[in-house]
Amino acid sequence: MICSYDVIARDLTERFKQEGTPYYVIENDLEKALKNYDNQVPVLFGELDNKETFSLANIKDAKLILVNRGDIVNTKIILTIREIAPTIPIIAIAADIDSVDVQQLSGADHVLPLKKWLGEQLANRVNAQHAKSQPIGQYEDLLIAELPIHNTPLVSKIIRETNLRQDFGISIVGIWERGRLQPITGHEKLTHDSVLVIIGNKKQLHNIDEIFRDYNVNPNPVLLIGVGSVGSAAAESLYKNGVLVNVVDKDPEVCKKVSPFCNQVFVGDASDYKLLKRAGIMEAPSVLLSTHDDTMNIYLASYCRQLNKELRIVSRISEARNVDIIHKAGANFVLSYSNLGSEAVLSISKGQELTVLGEGITLFIIRIPLSLEGKSLAESGIGAKTGLSVIALKEKSEVLTRLSPDTILPKGAEIVLLGTIEMKREFNKIYVKAD
Repeated sequence: MICSYDVIARDLTERFKQEGTPYYVIENDLEKALKNYDNQVPVLFGELDNKETFSLANIKDAKLILVNRGDIVNTKIILTIREIAPTIPIIAIAADIDSVDVQQLSGADHVLPLKKWLGEQLANRVNAQHAKSQPIGQYEDLLIAELPIHNTPLVSKIIRETNLRQDFGISIVGIWERGRLQPITGHEKLTHDSVLVIIGNKKQLHNIDEIFRDYNVNPNPVLLIGVGSVGSAAAESLYKNGVLVNVVDKDPEVCKKVSPFCNQVFVGDASDYKLLKRAGIMEAPSVLLSTHDDTMNIYLASYCRQLNKELRIVSRISEARNVDIIHKAGANFVLSYSNLGSEAVLSISKGQELTVLGEGITLFIIRIPLSLEGKSLAESGIGAKTGLSVIALKEKSEVLTRLSPDTILPKGAEIVLLGTIEMKREFNKIYVKAD
């Protein structure tokens, strides 16, 4: 059950449809309820602070409830639900970090401070100081991480020549190239813009970091444009990681508030060339765009890319339809509030670790379909036919990440895939329906 059909719910329900998971949206505004109904959204009409609404909706049979209104209203909804359903799992969204404790004390099992998380996730994707792997998720005891290779000896090498598997036990399972996740064939040539998606254990990642520590990426401050809740969280995260950051924002009050975490603060319009130049756009290793306006972020991505061709541009986005546009404008990595929210809810519902790979990119863990049992990876054609990257196999308690074209897909095993919902849909169409 979902308490509002917002941007997170739109993302989430697409996944529910794809996985065949039934859901209902509860709406207390009749006009909105009718609009959702006309748009084929399963909707229930009723007041969210009324126990009868949830009783009539058979709340005790629900798998979980997502409470995604405002912080104050959320608290009231949680208390109402807990009166009649003491054990139903409740996931709540907190806009303000101070609301997390309140909603937990009211009875929520999981409270997600998504704006804070979004800022931290974006901060993790900038280039700063030296090349270092950044864990972004976990499968069993293995970490999935990203490794920017800008200004390292890996640039211009073919994947097969990197020897990361032989030297470190690390498997390369994908490559980010300007916002596109490419599956691995072994013949890809790496560039300064390449960001490797790798999988290995904690010790293996540490070993590779020690080697790459000698290669400086850029010692200059990261440039952060836009300091709302997301930008503030990003600035604080960068500060905690020892990364210098210069901030640009129109509002002197928010600049003052974030200044303890900044190297320098510049009050003014980010479209002002002289201001951007003083803020360090020409020397910065990365720029993080965190205004809450998609159009502005697209404009700034294009502007910053023209000013500095070597810059790594990381940006937030609100509407999924703008993802392709901002990549074309020059952004290297994009993440939205809605995608982060839906991934977090799904991870909790499945009892999995949260893995944030990028806008639209998801980790899928499924049992090998009958149509693929006994076939080699090469014979399966999964990558060529769907675009999905196969990153691991799990048979009984053993996890295998050192995969080759000759690796056999055994009966009853799990296969771990990276890709988009559309790719997964194509996978189901080709392989699952063949069962």
